[in-house]
Amino acid sequence: PTESDRALARFATTLPGLLPPSCDAGDATRLLSQFRVNNFGVTNELLSVVGAGCYPPAALLNHSCAPNAVLYYEGSRLEVRTCRDVDAGEELCHSYVELCQPTARRAAQLRERYGFECACVRCSGGLRSRAGEDVDAAMEAPHPSLGEANGAAAAARLERAAAVLRRAAEEEEVEEELRWCGEAVAIRRGGGH
Repeated sequence: PTESDRALARFATTLPGLLPPSCDAGDATRLLSQFRVNNFGVTNELLSVVGAGCYPPAALLNHSCAPNAVLYYEGSRLEVRTCRDVDAGEELCHSYVELCQPTARRAAQLRERYGFECACVRCSGGLRSRAGEDVDAAMEAPHPSLGEANGAAAAARLERAAAVLRRAAEEEEVEEELRWCGEAVAIRRGGGH
């Protein structure tokens, strides 16, 4: 459980009639934690999260950073689709985190949000490109177009720009959204905050 789960549970116990009489803050914390890790971010065709949903059958699927299934939303309806051939009796797994990240970042997100260490084939043995290149090393390497001496600085700048773009997406006023988008572009180019 996160501190947020605990705080919300404590608050819920102060609201008369919200929880059953036998439910205390500990019970509410456990339920909120279970609910949080078993919900799904519903995405649109651009893979942007547009809502949250509870799909109990899909919540039974385990995680893999080398998944054989993906989640597909048609409106609010969830479909589980295979993304490679699956043998009879093979467990269907999907990824709980964004796969286009280095192993260390995926591992940290899984540990922090879901409380486990991934031991899938990709995390335990690494991923190689068709040319035999270590994919994690390639993700962390500087890219000449970024003009960065090291990949970590470029990645940090891109993450700041992405955070600003998320802020822009939350704006209701077009002028403010454009201002935030301009700030993200400035950060990406090496300026900005």
